[in-house]
Amino acid sequence: MKTNLKNKGFRRILLALACAVLTMGSVWADNDAPVMKIINAGMGKQFALQVEGLAARAQFQIMTASGTVLVSENIKQPSYEGLYNLQALEAGEYTLVLKTELREIEQPIYVTDRLVYFDANERKEWTLPVLQLTGRNLDFSFLNQAQGPVKLTLYSEDGTQLHEETIEQALTIEKRFDLTRAPRGEYTMRIQANHRTWYRTVTY
Repeated sequence: MKTNLKNKGFRRILLALACAVLTMGSVWADNDAPVMKIINAGMGKQFALQVEGLAARAQFQIMTASGTVLVSENIKQPSYEGLYNLQALEAGEYTLVLKTELREIEQPIYVTDRLVYFDANERKEWTLPVLQLTGRNLDFSFLNQAQGPVKLTLYSEDGTQLHEETIEQALTIEKRFDLTRAPRGEYTMRIQANHRTWYRTVTY
């Protein structure tokens, strides 16, 4: 994306109005805390998956170590059960991924010639960043559980960089950008935290 500033006037307005820390209500509701269980691992090259506590739609994936998606299932109910046969997979490491709008769970699994096994201590869970329009405001929320540095970069529809900042050692990050005098179009935020990068786009 471009970093040159084509609309300096709008950028000054945005920076003057946008960078206050919010006192918004948290978007991380307690009811969006899905539970993912792996059942019967170790009983041959298959396993059963059980998911409970979904507040909205979710997606389950099986991925290779390089990130290739082998299986993708959309889940539309509060709970889900499925049986997965991995007989066709080569021995090696794979990852089970459960994604909701606000959370992501990753569980590495290991496939041998005879069975599937996993270590629950290797499971990782993230709360995902949220970018949404509230009237004429662009609201950003992120629960930074690792409390490491978080870098935010905001772009306009043509790729112009409008704002960039790095926030250090904050658990809860909430920002509001006032778009009252902003042109209509798409706005994209790049979020870099915990060795990961997310992109969120909204249309104003």
